Amino acid sequence: MENRKVIEQPIRLKGLTQRFVYKANSFIDKQAAGKSPFLLFIPFVHVHTALFCSDEFVGKSKHGRYGDNVEEMDWAVGKVMEKLESVGLRNNTFVYFSSDNGAHIEETGVNGQREGGFNGIFKGGKAMGGMEGGIRVPSIISWPGTALKGEINYTTSQMDLFSTVMELTGTPLPKDRIIDGKSLIPLLNGKTQSPHEFIFHYCGKQIHAATYIQHNDQKLWKIHWTTPKFMPRTNQCEFVCHCFGDFVIHHNPPLLYDLENDPSEANPIDISSNSKYSKIISIVEKEKDRHLSKIEEVTDQFSFSNSIWKPWLQPCCNFPFCECTDDLHLKS
Repeated sequence: MENRKVIEQPIRLKGLTQRFVYKANSFIDKQAAGKSPFLLFIPFVHVHTALFCSDEFVGKSKHGRYGDNVEEMDWAVGKVMEKLESVGLRNNTFVYFSSDNGAHIEETGVNGQREGGFNGIFKGGKAMGGMEGGIRVPSIISWPGTALKGEINYTTSQMDLFSTVMELTGTPLPKDRIIDGKSLIPLLNGKTQSPHEFIFHYCGKQIHAATYIQHNDQKLWKIHWTTPKFMPRTNQCEFVCHCFGDFVIHHNPPLLYDLENDPSEANPIDISSNSKYSKIISIVEKEKDRHLSKIEEVTDQFSFSNSIWKPWLQPCCNFPFCECTDDLHLKS
């Protein structure tokens, strides 16, 4: 869709990245000409199954189809950054690049190729509640005003992006609701560490885990109340992990990990070995209760009745055929 109009149906994935770049750069040109501040959000379809890329990137990577997709996305990000440079906005623009979740490690092609990515040393992956492989994602910030360079080893959240943008634009945060995200500007200015002390990790509507950033002792703890029920001798579910019932294991007492020394979450700490571990659990559970006490229940938008396909809500560009092609696709 473009604005409220369906411009292509069904979508053609090949060449879609190039169309994203064209639209993004056209938008930047327009804002630069009018000397207007802007917010540009580019939700790339890469890298996600089904894997696709244009002919010029097929076979370019040593890492199969997934690698080719990464190459094309890298090219796209580079083109947008080049555009900022060419219009003189490179040194006056905050750029945040990240992923919505860790790799879907169960996703493999018919020939055994990894098609859902790879999480390295981190355990688990996409749709696993609080496992590091699912929630710890690479994030890159380009901001010429920052006092920090290189790697930032502090825990942040993508929820922080909202508060960060609000501060960058000089806009006060709304007072009529709780905002979980924290501005990253003090961190980027080198004036503080992580803006968080606790980050809770949900699977569906339930909290499965929490990260506790213990600032005084410079420690990073991870607590799991619920974990996926993996297939035997693996850290994977059959295809995708679910959040409920027999698909999960509940832990009482919860599992505790020292993420600095055990980022792979391979060795849960024996809580009974030292009273400080029980204290850590107690601190986090009290904060969890406080957090939950402020959550307001809302209507489930993913209920069965809300999830089933409704023909009368189906977008259509030329009823009853519902088939059209984007003009940009025809030119590419």
